[in-house]
Amino acid sequence: MTSVDTMECRKVVVRETACKTILNRSGISDYCLNCYTGCARGCVYCYARFMQRFHPHPEPWGQFVDVKVNAVEVLERQLRRARRGEVFVSSACDGWQPIEAERGLTATIGIAGNKLLAKIASDFQKPDGLTFISEAEKVSFLRPLPVRVLYGVGQVTEQVLHQAGLRTVGDLRTLVGWFGSKLKQFAFGQDDRPLEVGEEVKSISSEETFLYDTDDRKILRSVCDSRPRKSQSS
Repeated sequence: MTSVDTMECRKVVVRETACKTILNRSGISDYCLNCYTGCARGCVYCYARFMQRFHPHPEPWGQFVDVKVNAVEVLERQLRRARRGEVFVSSACDGWQPIEAERGLTATIGIAGNKLLAKIASDFQKPDGLTFISEAEKVSFLRPLPVRVLYGVGQVTEQVLHQAGLRTVGDLRTLVGWFGSKLKQFAFGQDDRPLEVGEEVKSISSEETFLYDTDDRKILRSVCDSRPRKSQSS
C-alpha cells in the first residue's frame, strides 16, 4: 500500500496497490480484467464478496477500494503476448463506481499496445463498449477499416486518398509525400509517439459555419466582434 485516502462522503478507504497481472484467463470469457478490488456500494447480493478473503482489510466489503496503480504498464506488457479475444471487464469487482450513475457517464474502452490502436479501439463500440486489439492480429483488424480512422487523416487527405484509389487502411501501401511513411506505419498498427499526460492548454479556438459561403465584410466583422478577445498587458 503506497498511500491511504479516505472518501468522507462515502466512508470508503482507497488504497493504491501494485499487481503482477491484470489481463487473466476467464471461464466466462476469453479474458477478465479488474482494475481494482472492492467498491463503494456494499450491496448484500454482491457476487464478488468472496474477493475479500484475498484482500484482508479491517473495513467490511463496500467500504474499501484497492486501486491497481500499475494496471496500464502491466496490461501493456501482457498485450505483447496475448491473442485477440473477448474481455470481461470487472469480473470480480464493481465495474462502475457510484459517480457513473450520479453524473450519467458512459465509458468506451480501447485496449491495445499503443495509443494509435487504443484510440481506434475506443471508437469501435461507442458509446459504452470495450474492444481489445492484440499485437498478433492488429494488421488484420485495421485492414478493412476506412483510411479516416488513422491519426492525421482529415477530410482533405481522405479525399486525396480516395482519388488515388486508397479507401481502406489495407490500401495504404504505395503512398508518396512526407507523410506517406508515417501513414504507412500507422496502417501496420505501429506508433512510437510517447504518451503525454497533463499537457498545458496552449490555445482556445471558436468556429462558426455559415449556411452559404460569404465574403460580406459586414457579416464577417460582426462574427469576429462577437468572439471574446484575449487581452494582453504590456
